Amino acid sequence: DIAERFDTMDVPVDVMVIDMDWHLPGWTGYSWDRRYFPDPTDTLERLHRRGLRVTLNVHPADGVGPHEDRYPEVARAVGVDPASGERIPFAVTDPGFIEAYFRFLHHPEEDRGVDFWWMDWQQGTTSAVEGLDPLPWLNELHWNDQQSRRPDRRPLVFSRWGGMGGGRYPIGFSGDTWSTWDSLALQPWFTATAANVGYGFWSHDIGGHTGEPPSPELYTRWMQFGAFSPVLRTHATKDPAQDRRFWEFADPHRSVMIRAVHRRYELVPYLYGQCRRAVDTGVSALRPMYHDHPDRDAAYVADGQYLLGDDLVVAPVVTPLDDDRMAPIRVWLPRGRWYDTALGETVTVRRADGEWFERRYLLDEVPVFAAAGAVIAGQRDAQRLDAPCYPHPVITAYPGGDGDGELYEDDGVSPDYLRGDSVT
Repeated sequence: DIAERFDTMDVPVDVMVIDMDWHLPGWTGYSWDRRYFPDPTDTLERLHRRGLRVTLNVHPADGVGPHEDRYPEVARAVGVDPASGERIPFAVTDPGFIEAYFRFLHHPEEDRGVDFWWMDWQQGTTSAVEGLDPLPWLNELHWNDQQSRRPDRRPLVFSRWGGMGGGRYPIGFSGDTWSTWDSLALQPWFTATAANVGYGFWSHDIGGHTGEPPSPELYTRWMQFGAFSPVLRTHATKDPAQDRRFWEFADPHRSVMIRAVHRRYELVPYLYGQCRRAVDTGVSALRPMYHDHPDRDAAYVADGQYLLGDDLVVAPVVTPLDDDRMAPIRVWLPRGRWYDTALGETVTVRRADGEWFERRYLLDEVPVFAAAGAVIAGQRDAQRLDAPCYPHPVITAYPGGDGDGELYEDDGVSPDYLRGDSVT
């Protein structure tokens, strides 16, 4: 039981993603595979009792086959004789099909306990309506459907990039990535650059998706990057060699990865406040250096680092350890005083154009620089994020400059924050 192992290994977790194995064999499906889930309702209830949210993967473009449990209802709704066994094509622009799609395929599972859906669309950008890309329209349909059925809960859609404006609804994912150091090295630039088009909540397959399994060191560094990014989500292709259960790795990598997850949860109050600011202003929590320093040439080439909120600069390690068991990075810092939170050192930058620094880090160290004067809201002892407030808040102040900070809280579930039901 993976959920139980998270708890016994003292690893915080909030969302359980069930990929294609939840449904019958095939590229897509809407019927539970009873070999693995003999009682889906019980499975979902047990996960919910642990305080977890659950999402299921679907590839909707394949339509609805005659083997599906609810095929007869869908067929009759769209005017197809169920006895024909005719596959029902996916028709995102057909109101009749979409009504049946939600009513018979999604609503029963949501009533059973599915919290949101992973829309794994990858079948092109054309539809029956000229100029309408199916994916952004599908994202909007799912958002609006959740909003109408559950007005007391915030909608959530987990989906791919759907073109310009695609960041309006989904928590994004970049698709299948290779498990290589080069792939990891691309991620900081890729994720930060997405902020230029308002796609501020982009996730990646931590550890990569396919190819040779990542080395323990590569997986550890990827986990550290994920801990300081908008979404921390492990994933891999269906291959026993591609194991993402980090407790199965030997120390020191296991303990370092678990520590990275704890650091992520410790930082959630700061991240959540920055995410609220992103909602209000459109400025992504994770963004390129040139967003805040547009008049500095170096900010445009500092592509191995990014701003995380207003007060932190993160420069993830994306190369292997050298013979001295250290990993080098090159980081550009704007003028001012900075605190290297990994090494416990102060870095003073006097030049108006900022300065470049060469620094080295051990496996368990993540290059995160806090601005002097920053006040960072954090927490301790968090295993879930389902509480309406932070029971054990921690405030960290970095002296040496003028600054302030805030601790933002709302109920974390409802849209009431839009009406001002929040505290700072």
